Amino acid sequence: LHLRPLFDPATAGQPEEESGAAGAERSDGLEFTTETNAAGVRIWRCEEGAYEATSLIVEGEDSAHVTILTSRETKVDPPNMWERRVALDPGPDVPAPKQVTFFPHPQPSLLGVRKELIKYQRDDGMELSGMLYLPPGYDEAQGPIPTILWAYPREYKNASSASQVKGSPHRFVRVPPTSPLMFLVRGIAVLDNPAMPIVGEDGQEENDNF
Repeated sequence: LHLRPLFDPATAGQPEEESGAAGAERSDGLEFTTETNAAGVRIWRCEEGAYEATSLIVEGEDSAHVTILTSRETKVDPPNMWERRVALDPGPDVPAPKQVTFFPHPQPSLLGVRKELIKYQRDDGMELSGMLYLPPGYDEAQGPIPTILWAYPREYKNASSASQVKGSPHRFVRVPPTSPLMFLVRGIAVLDNPAMPIVGEDGQEENDNF
């Protein structure tokens, strides 16, 4: 029996780092393989609307279950540890997950911040994305509000690498002291890291047409 975490951008969001190794450290599911079933069987998956990573796998309790420790967060709930018992085969009942840590929101002034993953298409047809943060208490009835775009164009050798969706809309909103998200407490929206790729293809350098 071999247990391995899974990473699925469709539910957990792509890793913030571009390397595959970074993505492998975060997972939204768990599967097991055996000598006769190398393809693997998914036995747990993060619920919709949350971001959950497998932190620890405890094997050997019995032949029907495994215990995992996960770090779970949502847009409004800070990361906390949860204990889950997972059935290796369909059928066995499992107890409800148990929250292990109870860390409070570290920045109460940011309670109510809205986080949305927006997608857009550039004139050249490239599908891109950015993370939009709206200040606490904002209502669409207010109409447009001041917005800061925090971006830096990046270079890519081909359009397929540049046309990508980054980030998970389910991650907790963390705001370091030097982050542009501090403008949210002043009622200013922030479009963080909107993709502006510079692409060099067909023998051209990235900046030839920038």
